[in-house]
Amino acid sequence: MGMIELQFCAFDSMIGQVISWGTQGAVDHVDIVLRDGRLLGAQHEDGLGGMPSGVQIRPADYGDSCGMKNRMRVKLPTTMECEEAAYEWARSMIGTPYDTKVIAGIALNEDWSRPGYLICSGFATGMLCQPTPSFLGRCLAKNWRIVTPEELMLVCSAFSPITNL
Repeated sequence: MGMIELQFCAFDSMIGQVISWGTQGAVDHVDIVLRDGRLLGAQHEDGLGGMPSGVQIRPADYGDSCGMKNRMRVKLPTTMECEEAAYEWARSMIGTPYDTKVIAGIALNEDWSRPGYLICSGFATGMLCQPTPSFLGRCLAKNWRIVTPEELMLVCSAFSPITNL
């Protein structure tokens, strides 16, 4: 049996506060948890976990030095074929720039997404719906690139419990 694991959290940052305000949510960020415990995600800030901004693999504890709080995880059971396709798709996105413009669009309830750029939750949502076979098995009613962390957590909670760390 396969497994896809995501970690949701909040940050003490301007972008995090805008996302939390706009979504009325408890979380403003999501990372994909790799089998070795490292986190694969899109960040707006250079230097987090010693990596540049955008989609990167960061150490499991990178949030300890930058105000990460309210950590929660979800483990989504799936087939091995789906797990492999999802993680292969996610790894293929490493180096994709962060899409700060989308955050402004979310605050204004607009879709300002651009091909070739990603936000954290758009990246994680893409992992669940873009590869073949996909975990979700279909497209969402909303563009996957602009799904917020709170919305993604709600979708995931329909498949598996969200646990506090």
